[in-house]
Amino acid sequence: MDNGTKDVQTAESERYAVERHSISALTSSEGHYTTTYLFIIRDKIQETEAKMGTVFDGRFHDPNNLKDTFVSAGFNEVEVIDGDGPTIFHAVK
Repeated sequence: MDNGTKDVQTAESERYAVERHSISALTSSEGHYTTTYLFIIRDKIQETEAKMGTVFDGRFHDPNNLKDTFVSAGFNEVEVIDGDGPTIFHAVK
């Protein structure tokens, strides 16, 4: 994620159009970040619009440190899959 990453996703039916706007920002050198969401819902038949939003607070973790922490906590299977897409963390106790 780059600081200030912006994204817009849309979904549409015959009646409704929905836009999800998001902007993410790093908030600390320790990996904390926020993603602010704005949803815009349009009713094409009634010609109305509603907006709502929320803020998600998150934190990035070093995959190797996270794996070591879960092994130390007694998890038997711990796997971190880090590729071109999102990092996947799998742990079984």
